[in-house]
Amino acid sequence: MISITFNFSNLNCFELQTSSDIVIVGGGLGGLLCGALLAKEGKKVVVLEKNKQLGGSLQSFGVDGKLFESAVHYMGSLQKGQTLFKIFNYLDIIDSISLKRLDLDCFDQIIFGNKSYALAQGYENFIETLSVDFPHQRENLVNYIREIKTVCSHFPLYNMRMGSLSEKLKVTHFSLKEKMEALISDNDLRQILVGNHLLYAGNYESTPFYIHALIENSYIESSWKCQMGSIQIAKCLQEIIHQNGGQVLRNKQVTNMVEQNGKLDHVETSDNETYFAKQFISNVHPAYTYAMLDSKMVKPITKKRIQATPNTPAALMINISLHPESILYRNHNIYLHKQTNVWLDFQQPNDENPNSFGIFFYQDAQHPKYARGLSILTYMAGETFREWEHTFHTTTSGQKRDMAYEKRRRHSQAVSSTRFQAYCRGCRKL
Repeated sequence: MISITFNFSNLNCFELQTSSDIVIVGGGLGGLLCGALLAKEGKKVVVLEKNKQLGGSLQSFGVDGKLFESAVHYMGSLQKGQTLFKIFNYLDIIDSISLKRLDLDCFDQIIFGNKSYALAQGYENFIETLSVDFPHQRENLVNYIREIKTVCSHFPLYNMRMGSLSEKLKVTHFSLKEKMEALISDNDLRQILVGNHLLYAGNYESTPFYIHALIENSYIESSWKCQMGSIQIAKCLQEIIHQNGGQVLRNKQVTNMVEQNGKLDHVETSDNETYFAKQFISNVHPAYTYAMLDSKMVKPITKKRIQATPNTPAALMINISLHPESILYRNHNIYLHKQTNVWLDFQQPNDENPNSFGIFFYQDAQHPKYARGLSILTYMAGETFREWEHTFHTTTSGQKRDMAYEKRRRHSQAVSSTRFQAYCRGCRKL
């Protein structure tokens, strides 16, 4: 049930109620996709999103009249018969998304100094392409691909079938370091195979191998980018929810999730509205979810443990609008490392001199041989902006960060951009 309460002075409370099966907190990709699937199956769904714009990491934005991505620069497993294709096809949105496939022989280019290597689409193509530079590692590459496929086969929903937790637990206890060193004997090849770890902000020793396997497998199967921005996915999912009688409400920040009689009963928003439902789904950070949870069934020590769980490393994104016909378009992504040690940014301060960059190209529709813009991703320590961690700059909050924040942000962007451009001029890769 949804209950919206209006309070009037000197009058009794007026309450409007409508029926709802599920309330989803957070309108990012997970929340919208879950909502669309449930709505299509006949559930009455309400999605509550705190921001004005939906989509979370699917958000796109304009600079100089050019569209840029917030986070989703490419996607995997969208060829017919593959997992993401099956999901989008079931929702009947596959033909509504403008997709472009990345180069078959190189979806990700890994650069160490002046040496370049290609990660190719298709299992056999992937093996054969890297075997050219590492012929002595061909059998190891075969074993690496076999292990990735084995790990992925133990995740039921990844393969669109039912299963159990025990099935996944058989393959989730290996670290990335442990598996890579057991499978690949050549250190340079190990570095290449994890050279795009900006995708999952990995740490060599603590990142589970299955995280690497699930992500890499999807891109090796097939790699694509949204030509009109990934926000089109969010819009399609929102439309499905609406068409099936659900609601997607923006500027609705959930502040409290209240349990009564052993069950989650309702959520409350910052504008004093209350939403009841039979079931609730949270699509926000676990620490924020537990902080909002008003329940006697969850021990305080459990909340503290969840809230103390370390996050993955922070990152900085620089978006560059290019002059016409200035840089050639690449139909692949570049992961550039100034030194062969791809983990260097985890081992030393990198604010003034980052080692690794992810580079994503946007094609110029009027001049297809050229790029209209670039997005550059690099690691940055979260401590850099620690003093502003409790500040917000959103439509709903109405707050603005101070000049010190803007000065620090612009300095960080300028340093990273200058270092990146200087290195590219030196190695003549762009």
